[in-house]
Amino acid sequence: MKSIAAQLFLIVLSIPGWAQSNADHEKVVPDPPMLGPHFARGEAHARGNHSPNLIYHNGDILPTTVTASIFWGTSWADPIFTGDKISGLDTWYQGVGGSDYARTCDEYTGAGFPVTSGITFAGHFAASGPVKLSWFATNSLAAFCSAGTL
Repeated sequence: MKSIAAQLFLIVLSIPGWAQSNADHEKVVPDPPMLGPHFARGEAHARGNHSPNLIYHNGDILPTTVTASIFWGTSWADPIFTGDKISGLDTWYQGVGGSDYARTCDEYTGAGFPVTSGITFAGHFAASGPVKLSWFATNSLAAFCSAGTL
């Protein structure tokens, strides 16, 4: 009986060895050389300006921003699902304004207004109803939030 148990034990121990690949015999194919950017057909010479810098085209800019989180869908009514997701995002948005992350855009200006790291958090909206994307075909998100639909 002990002999059978010992043989079974050795077989079970040797199974992981059979599952391993034989890396010595596998062919290793090197990556092709890096040849620089590859443009879509017909687009290689379409760029007029070869500067890597962002170019201002006299359009409108947002010198500061106001953000709000929208949690929309039937799952947001379940406290087990939401957990700390809403409070965690609220905390992040309350602290991002003026941070080093937000200051990455301070170097830009436009129409005499510098872009700042000012981000104001307007809170969050939660709607537990089903998402109806057809609503956005005729309405704006701002009208949706201000109408108290959430």
